Amino acid sequence: MASQLTTMKAELQQAQQQYAALTGSSGIGSMLSGDTSLLRGNLPSNWNQVYADAMNSNSSVSGSASTILSSFQGQINGMGRTDALAFINQKLEEKGATDRAMGMQSYNNEMAELNNIQALTDQIDQTTTPKEIMDLQARIQTAQGSIQGEQAKLRLMAMLQQSQDKLLEQQKTLAVRRYTIGTSADDNTTPNITGD
Repeated sequence: MASQLTTMKAELQQAQQQYAALTGSSGIGSMLSGDTSLLRGNLPSNWNQVYADAMNSNSSVSGSASTILSSFQGQINGMGRTDALAFINQKLEEKGATDRAMGMQSYNNEMAELNNIQALTDQIDQTTTPKEIMDLQARIQTAQGSIQGEQAKLRLMAMLQQSQDKLLEQQKTLAVRRYTIGTSADDNTTPNITGD
């Protein structure tokens, strides 16, 4: 009887250890903490309505769109003809460099996240319980979600870059027209190469 009681106590302890291994916190959730919190707030909650709203003159973004357009037009309208052309050419150069810098930063962010996933994957061989493995798998899925969120940001960034390109091209067209033929506010003389 004593032997059976000792065996049953050992089996109970083993069952308790297995239960503890399958439940509770393993602490893996805090590995690489903070990287997913960066994604919060990156996208507007109603992002699918942003473009549709932009085309509606009574939308929540129509005022912003008007302000952006006025700002772009005002930048060169207040300049001399030669200055306006030089200004827009400088802006086009800066835009290319900015796009490149943003692309490089996005690439580095993606590579860091992929390295995080690899580090988590490497931890699988070092885990000792099924719970730890499940926690690692959940953490890897979270990191994959972060990558998908970053990809969504990249698509939105590309859309913003394209819209900026269109605005700059419109501004360039206006600057070239002002340089070559002027506007009603300009004198209609040929532009002076050395300045206005």
